[in-house]
Amino acid sequence: MRSFRWSRILVGDSSKELNELNSDGFRVLAVANKKVEKRVAYSKADEDDLVLTGYLAFLDPPKETALKPFRC
Repeated sequence: MRSFRWSRILVGDSSKELNELNSDGFRVLAVANKKVEKRVAYSKADEDDLVLTGYLAFLDPPKETALKPFRC
């Protein structure tokens, strides 16, 4: 797998794309990785310096029952 650091331009473009996906009803999940040694427990510090691999977007429309309280 090939990884690279995101430049400011790519981050800006990605942010715009993510906002558009959210506005269209998609939920977006970021996927990142890094190599770590296998151990029994991991800490919050293990989340530092992750490399963004990509995004998963899936449609998650509101349930019809969720709209009932907002109807007049």
